[in-house]
Parts: sequence; structure tokens; C-alpha cells
Amino acid sequence: KNEQYIAEDLSFMSDFDLHKICTEHRCLNKLGYDLPIQMFLDSGKFQLLNQILPDLKDRGHRVLIFSQFLQILDLLEIYMSHCGHSYLRLDGSTQVQER
Repeated sequence: KNEQYIAEDLSFMSDFDLHKICTEHRCLNKLGYDLPIQMFLDSGKFQLLNQILPDLKDRGHRVLIFSQFLQILDLLEIYMSHCGHSYLRLDGSTQVQER
């Protein structure tokens, strides 16, 4: 019966929220809510980053990617880790001493 309530709550979440929960709680993967990483990495914006970031890095540039949305920063963090890019995330939760 508890599984029914959990499934109902999960049905109202975004794909990214579901992916994040499944990543944090591996036991939920068997419910079929896990979002394959390739699904959002195949988007046009990430494909463009795949093209321009290596070139900019080779030429010695550093890149600032700005977003007002924390979920986008979460996706960018997954992308950067997955692709092996070094990055620093700065958002409202970053301690003042670290800024």
C-alpha cells in the first residue's frame, strides 16, 4: 500500500527530479522512474557544448555558464562530470568563504 502512495507522489515529479531521486536512492530504479543520462545529454544545447567546450579549452579559454535556475545548474553539473570537464559551481548555497 505504501508503494502506491510513493508511486503516486513520483508521478507528479519532473523527469529531472525523478532522475535525482533514483540516483540518490538506487532501490527506486526498479520502479522504472530512472532517467537515462543520455536522454538529456542528447539535447541540442548539450550537443553544442560538446562542440565548443573542447575548442575553447584547447585555446586556453575559461567559460562562464550562467543560469537563474538551479535545476539547469544541476543538469550542467551532471554534464560536466560525465564529460570530464573541470568546473566550479557558484549559487546561493555556496558559502561566502568559498566565493
